[in-house]
Amino acid sequence: MRDGIYKVFFEAGDCKGFNIVAASEGTITGCDQTHFTTGSYEIDGNRFTASLHMTRHTQRDDFIEIADQDEIDIEMDGICSIGFGQFDARVVGRSDIAIVATFQWLCEL
Repeated sequence: MRDGIYKVFFEAGDCKGFNIVAASEGTITGCDQTHFTTGSYEIDGNRFTASLHMTRHTQRDDFIEIADQDEIDIEMDGICSIGFGQFDARVVGRSDIAIVATFQWLCEL
């Protein structure tokens, strides 16, 4: 994985969506339609792990959300290459929610 801007496609049950994030030197920031994301990540070979905190910026009644919470913590792990990755994620405190996601490098920062 290299520093840059990534498109993240995520799916959790009926909830599907996109997030745009900037990843640089172990830090992630970004947003989707309802939440702003901050967090950190580590890479060990092709293994990728991250801890994210999401804060609601917009309430949308027409959008199915992963956890329908104002504050969400997510732990994720998976595999990555230079510009692509896939991972499984879980909402902290919500074992009933399983998230599958892929990310794709778009451009340099």
